[in-house]
Amino acid sequence: MKRLTKASQSLKRIHSLIGLPSRLESLIEDGSYKEAAEAYNCAKPRLIKYRHISAVSGIDEECTKHINGLKLKVKNSNQLSFD
Repeated sequence: MKRLTKASQSLKRIHSLIGLPSRLESLIEDGSYKEAAEAYNCAKPRLIKYRHISAVSGIDEECTKHINGLKLKVKNSNQLSFD
């Protein structure tokens, strides 16, 4: 029973990772930058832990792309406000 529960929890964690790239994209498009950063930071340990799985590696790359885009947006908006 413990193994089944543990397996179920692992599947839930991995399933949440599958939807993360689209969630990040949506949050960033809506301007919810803080929520996007929090979602990514929360999932980051699992992305690192399961990076050896090729599908998760792809998810990690996609999430990194979205977060790098977010960093650039924030940087550019800060520069514009001081110009």
